[in-house]
Amino acid sequence: MSDYLLLLLGAFMCSIQFVFQKKYQRASGESARSAMLFTMLSGIVGAVYILLLKGFKLEFSVFSMLMAALTALDVMLINIVGIKTMRMGSLSVYTLFMMLGGMIVPFIMGVFVLNERPSVFCVFATLLVVLSLYLPVLEKKSDGRAQKGARKFYILCVSLFLLNGAYSCLSKLHQINSAAVSAQDFLFMIFAAEILFSGAALAVQSAFKKSEPVKLGAKSLAYCLGFALFYGTGAILIISGASVVNATVLYPTVTGGAIIFSALNGRVIFGEKLNKFVVSEVLIAVAATILFMF
Repeated sequence: MSDYLLLLLGAFMCSIQFVFQKKYQRASGESARSAMLFTMLSGIVGAVYILLLKGFKLEFSVFSMLMAALTALDVMLINIVGIKTMRMGSLSVYTLFMMLGGMIVPFIMGVFVLNERPSVFCVFATLLVVLSLYLPVLEKKSDGRAQKGARKFYILCVSLFLLNGAYSCLSKLHQINSAAVSAQDFLFMIFAAEILFSGAALAVQSAFKKSEPVKLGAKSLAYCLGFALFYGTGAILIISGASVVNATVLYPTVTGGAIIFSALNGRVIFGEKLNKFVVSEVLIAVAATILFMF
């Protein structure tokens, strides 16, 4: 029972990291420069955090470093697209696309690349996921008016679905390779690569283009700190639970939990409405994640 509580606590931490990201977007803007600063600053906090947890004793491998570099590039894109997306829509819809992408894309990779055989329940669950992702579109149509920028918002959400799916695929491919280091060491390398890549991107942007103004005050720094701590702690809790809980239970529990917690966070923290469409999409998504256990 305690193992499942670890996973649910990890899912809660995961949902809170999105809150800090949205608060950072509101405080510092949605520009690419703002997103790269967010990536670099949260990477610094995360790297120091892991160093302290590991007692400054780290392991490295060439394979893990290459995978960490690819993952860091993916994280940069997620932050750039994500911060822009958060301004345009609700936290619950943002999390829905992010978390379901992190579950469905590696599932598809498992079937077509790793030759895993899906059950009938998994196929039905995939159809339910498609339905849950389409419900936000129906919500806008029911308003009887076209929301400005709605099409762009959903295009960005689909991009996040694929990008977070790629993140999960890279993590899975890393963990199943015999040359991989431990999950905490891998997480440190991801943070380190984020610092290097975002720092380099900021330097290039400053050299060839007039710098975009970014409001970077005490609140923004606090949000970067909170994001990194909740992201790192959530990842460690999920990894701890994963060591004893079957993978078929792991991803549905974390995904379903994060979707529910984010819907509640959006309502309590940002005053987002929990109408029939939001409640339906959350329930369908959770039902789909449960079906993936069978």
